[in-house]
Amino acid sequence: MEWIKVLVFITSLVSALSADQGILLVRYGHPEHPNIEPFCIQYESTEGTLSPTYEEKDFHPLVDLTPDPLCEIPTDTSPFYNSIVVALGSPNCTVTERGAIAEEADAVGVVVVSVSNDLSYGNTTTNITEVVMSEDDHLELLNIQNQHKDSDIEAVLYAPELPPFDPNIFVIWTLAVVVVAIGGYWSGSTSFIVYKKKLAKRARRSHGEDGSDAEEDEDEEEESLTMSTAIILVWVVLIVAFLLLLFFFYNVCVYIVIFMFCLGAWNALFICLIPFVRKVVKWSARTPVIPLLKTQFYYVSIVFACICLVPVVCWFVYRHEDFAWILQDILGAAFCISVLKIIHMPNFKGESVMIKVATGGEGATEKLPILFMFPSFSSSPYRSCKGYSLLGFGDVLIPGLLVGFCHGFDLKVRSMKVYFVASVCAYGVGLLCTFLALILMETGQPALVYIVPITLVTVTVIGLLRRELKALWNGAPLKDHAPLGGAINAAAD
Repeated sequence: MEWIKVLVFITSLVSALSADQGILLVRYGHPEHPNIEPFCIQYESTEGTLSPTYEEKDFHPLVDLTPDPLCEIPTDTSPFYNSIVVALGSPNCTVTERGAIAEEADAVGVVVVSVSNDLSYGNTTTNITEVVMSEDDHLELLNIQNQHKDSDIEAVLYAPELPPFDPNIFVIWTLAVVVVAIGGYWSGSTSFIVYKKKLAKRARRSHGEDGSDAEEDEDEEEESLTMSTAIILVWVVLIVAFLLLLFFFYNVCVYIVIFMFCLGAWNALFICLIPFVRKVVKWSARTPVIPLLKTQFYYVSIVFACICLVPVVCWFVYRHEDFAWILQDILGAAFCISVLKIIHMPNFKGESVMIKVATGGEGATEKLPILFMFPSFSSSPYRSCKGYSLLGFGDVLIPGLLVGFCHGFDLKVRSMKVYFVASVCAYGVGLLCTFLALILMETGQPALVYIVPITLVTVTVIGLLRRELKALWNGAPLKDHAPLGGAINAAAD
């Protein structure tokens, strides 16, 4: 379970990096009914901005010079005249130096294909537009040129206005709220079962009885983890250390996180689905006792564990493909639900850790797979940039601890799930506030900054109105609540 503890709090380390993006709009095919294909480009806004719109006169011939890096003026400059030229990126010269060469040859723009991470922009002053295109997009552009050699290919560079919001935020909101509700409900139910067992064990000891099922109780308790100040402090130290390792050795540490995610997702799928499998498959046969482990396993569990491994392996193999986000979101949802089932808050005071772990990190070629991601659902040309809307697992897991605590408290005081429903609704409202701030400020927002106060204030106000704040704060001590008497007697019976 130690690797789960570490991965839980790493889940708030990633945030999206912003860049100045624009569109290379390529027109080809029949003159009367041309095909239009947008390609994502990046440019340096300090050197000037691209126009948000374009007109017919803004289209220019697109000339592909690759594999020429355009680090020196070519002998024949006739193709450059009034054209947008495409050159291969190399560390031998900067983007603006290529722009100066293209400008001298009477070009109106230059597109540099990025094929390495050491491509620099430079500081040479020019009067033409210089942009950078990814190697994958360039291969797609070459494919268009090869298929339409007999037609004129023209292009325009512009930066259209971003849409006010992307419809995918509704899907993200729904997924997050559903995962928090399911995980919190399961967490509260599990913690209440453990709570009743502890009461029963305490009652037997008070009567001088020897708990014959003590071993069974211990096994049950091993499947849950109650938050404590010591555990939180240890985790914070571990996360700070891991952040330093990520900063200096990202290319190595990212694979450690990927491995931990695969292991956690495999375990999560099994935890979430095995109860349903056991209800459907009535196969109770077990293996012989394994000497090394001194235990037996159900055959159905072994078979199903192998089945759960399939989607995890598929994600690992195809994690760089465009459709990988679907598998990552499914595995991420299962992971969050299973973690919320295992980890419990003992009282209301534990929620103060939520703000302390709201941090960010950087990405690279390999991304940390600890967030929900959805591609753009809008019709904007920026869809070609293949950007994703992101929500860290930490923005689901950490508030989910509070939701799970609220459900467990509801069961203890028999409050008809008042705290559970209120905390889930407050989480949904907090997430909506995050999206609203994202739209208004046009930059990424730390979701916990909005979710934490809304959820905490909501639960606190309900505790005050119901005169249960003291019990809520301390995890509902038995002596302070008469409604718990029924639970004590039921657990002891």
